[in-house]
Amino acid sequence: NVGYYGHLADVLQEANVPIISDAVCNAPDYYDNQITTTMFCAGFEKGGIDACQGDSGGPFVAVDCLSKTSRYRLLGVVSWGTGCAMAKKPGVYTR
Repeated sequence: NVGYYGHLADVLQEANVPIISDAVCNAPDYYDNQITTTMFCAGFEKGGIDACQGDSGGPFVAVDCLSKTSRYRLLGVVSWGTGCAMAKKPGVYTR
């Protein structure tokens, strides 16, 4: 979906979101210690951009800075979240 309850996209979508530290993501106003060592969070404090319903199983990738070519490295897989692109509720990914 493009947005919460939005229409289905005809073209593959991408979002650039920063990884959030486990300490921040486990804070009471975020996910209150629900994030385990097999998970990580990514998104913006104010929300606005996020993985959403239907994205589960999709890749979280980053450019491999150590590679001599512009290769992508799989860092995680879209797992779950609360709502979609909400403030202090970033996407949760499986490591």
